[in-house]
Amino acid sequence: MKRLLIYLSCLSAVVFMTFSCMSYMDVTDGGRYGCIAVSGMVVGKSADGGQVPVEGLKVTVDYGSGEIFTVYTSPDGVYMSEFYTSVYSSGRLIKVTVTDEDGMENGFYASAEKSINHSSSSGFVGGDGSGFVGTKLYVLDFLLEISGR
Repeated sequence: MKRLLIYLSCLSAVVFMTFSCMSYMDVTDGGRYGCIAVSGMVVGKSADGGQVPVEGLKVTVDYGSGEIFTVYTSPDGVYMSEFYTSVYSSGRLIKVTVTDEDGMENGFYASAEKSINHSSSSGFVGGDGSGFVGTKLYVLDFLLEISGR
């Protein structure tokens, strides 16, 4: 089961990277821009100790520049968010928070938070060789504990 979840997470990341950021913002000030994408899978521990993908969890991605996006996990526990940015904005802390807000619909899961230090302009792929330097993908998976709420 764990291998299947890891495989699905990697597959979703590849698909996401292939189709995301296909169109990019028009850069009129001569700056170089790219797309930071954050994707991952959220699974929760079940009562029997197994792991199951959790649908409908709120995932808040704070890109550290005043840009905060909220998405929800799909039926297979996957979430995706993207943000266009100047690749030269180093030292950016990207904060991803997962929150269970739907009551007992899918079980009670404790909230979790992880951070990414985006400190490099390297690692962007799929650029056009001009003003768009491409996409940089971060994959953050979460394993949530059952909460005693």
